[in-house]
Formats: sequence, structure tokens, C-alpha cells
Amino acid sequence: MKILSQSKWVVYLAAGATLFGLGYMAGTGSSPTDLVPERVAPEYLEASKGESIISPKVETFEKSYQNERYASREVVLESKRVSHASSERSALENKDWLVRLAQEDPHSAIREAATTESEYLRGIYLQSVVESWAESDFQAAFDWALSYGEESLLKVALKNLTGGAENASLVFGQALEVYGAERRSDCAMAVLKGLCYSGDYDSAFEFSDTLEDNLSRQAEDVALSHWARYQPEEAAAFALSRSGTEPFSKVVSSWATSDPAALASYASELPESSERSHALSEALRSWVATDEDAAAKWILQQPASKDLDTGLLSLASRSNRAESAPREAVKWAELLYDNGLRNDTLSRVVKQWAATDRRAARAYLEKSDSLSSEMRSELVALFDGR
Repeated sequence: MKILSQSKWVVYLAAGATLFGLGYMAGTGSSPTDLVPERVAPEYLEASKGESIISPKVETFEKSYQNERYASREVVLESKRVSHASSERSALENKDWLVRLAQEDPHSAIREAATTESEYLRGIYLQSVVESWAESDFQAAFDWALSYGEESLLKVALKNLTGGAENASLVFGQALEVYGAERRSDCAMAVLKGLCYSGDYDSAFEFSDTLEDNLSRQAEDVALSHWARYQPEEAAAFALSRSGTEPFSKVVSSWATSDPAALASYASELPESSERSHALSEALRSWVATDEDAAAKWILQQPASKDLDTGLLSLASRSNRAESAPREAVKWAELLYDNGLRNDTLSRVVKQWAATDRRAARAYLEKSDSLSSEMRSELVALFDGR
């Protein structure tokens, strides 16, 4: 670590405030410079030129840490500066030390982390300190992160947002005071994600309901998508209790991406409904694309159902199978439950098969009873040039 001059601190803090903004948290693509708060970073972050930044409390904590961590060897604190002692620790050990210091004296921990020369490590240390600080005093950590204006620090502070929807509304109000009404959506999404990170989805939806219509729907979508990634069955049950099909579709879309096998298993237990059909279709389409063998084995173990047709169609059409492995393609196509879809798929596969092996495709037509008589006659006439 290196003690920076006051002028360099001003440059670094101004650059940090310019580069990061709350708009990044909501993923809106807004320019971070639009969201820079008018307040500057707290004064305790600034180190005077030529002065040691170590306080008696920090030095005492440092010595205690060293005695515990390095009892078997002597560690010299050159000029009694933490920055020198820190250099004798690995980055991971230094992070651990700063996290522990944050629990004792968060302001000093912030100051120490901010003096790290490496921009990459400085970011990691500051995030670790703010997260540790927020665990014991969320409001103070959030206030500091809000004034500092760096998106990643706000994120880690908000991970410890507690107090339900009521406190979320208060934090939302604070953010609006700093960033202005024109960034209302960004602030709302940031607070909402904080509730989701802490696993308080009930409060997330309660907070969503306090927002105006368009923003409320957007917030609910974000909460549902987050919930579906971590607690998909609970999210699905909640979505089914809401009006309309959109909430459930949102959960299914997210779940199909993260764990299609689990979604297929869940959907197969649902009663016959449009929701069951939709969930199975999305699950099987995604599952075949990521693990074809496992998906195929599962499908073959299920009772015949139209809800499986999306998976079977995916298997029949997978990787130009009609051209590279036509016998396998027709095997899957023959299992399709819907007569119209089965006829259309088999017709397409047989035509593609004929392009590479006309005799084999013609022989299949003569023996197959999976096609309707009309479709078989039509294909035979096509092959015979009639």
C-alpha cells in the first residue's frame, strides 16, 4: 500500500465518482456520469501529504492481528505504518484483515483499503470492507456507498438490506434525494435487487406494489427472474397465484435456462393445463440443447403425451439429423403424439433422407405405418416422378 497525497486523492475520487453510477446496477445502460451524486466522498478518505494514516486504534488492531496470525515469526512494522505490514501479507490475507478491521473500525478499514495502489485489489478490498460493515450497520455503510457513488460498493451494501418493504422504501427515498427523480427507475431496481440478494422476496414484491404501474411490473419481473434462479419451485408457486400467464412464463424462462431437468420434473407433476404444456415445452427444448442423452432417456420414460412433442421434435431435428442420421431422425419423429405434426415431420425427414439415399428412403416409405396413407401415397408418387 502507498500513502497518496491529497491532490492525488481528489483525482482518484473524482474519477471513481465519474466512472460509476447507480444506473449500472439496474442494467439499463444509462451513462454512469448521469448518476454521479453531488456529494463528494467522506473526508476521512483523504490522507494528508506526508502524514501517516494509521491511528492508534488501527495500530492496536494490526498488532493483535499479527500476534494471532503470525505468532511463529516476527513481523516488523516499518515506521508503524499498516501499509508496510500489509505488504508482508498476501492479497487474500490482507482482505481478511481488512474485513475484520471493518467490524472494529469501518472508517479506518475504508481508509486503509483505499490506499492500495492496485486498482483491481483496491476495488476488491473496498467491496469486502463495505459488505462487512453493512452486516453490522447497514445504514451507515449504505450512506457511505451512496455518497461515494461507485456501483459495486452500493451493490454489496444493498446485499444486507433488511427491515422489509418499509425500510426499502426509506432507502429508496434516500437514493432519490441523491440521484434525482429522473433516475427513479434505476434507484427502484437497485433497492429491489438488494431485497432479492438478501432472499426477502416477499418484501421485494411488497415494495414492487408501492411503485407506479409500469415500474411496478418491471420490478416484479426482475424479482421473479431472480427468485426463479435460486428458489424456482417457490417462485413458480407464487407466479401461479398471480393473475395472468406472464408471471409464470417469466419463471419458466429463467428456470429452463438454469436447470431444465428440474423444470421438466416439476412440470410433469402439474395437472393438465396450458401452464404444464408451456413449462414442459420450454424445459425439453432447453434440455435437449444442453444434454441430449439425458433428455432423451427421460422422455422415453414418460407416458405418451402431446406435451412431450417439443422435446421429440427437437430430437428429430437436432444437428441436421435427417441428413446425417435419418433412421434415428425418423425414430424420434414416429413418437410424436400429434398426428399432424408427426406427418409433417416425417415427410420433411424422408425428403431430406432421399437427397442422400433415395433407395433407403423409398424402402422406409413402403414399410412405415407411422405416416397417414395419404401422406405415404403423396411421397411415393413424388419419388416415382408421378
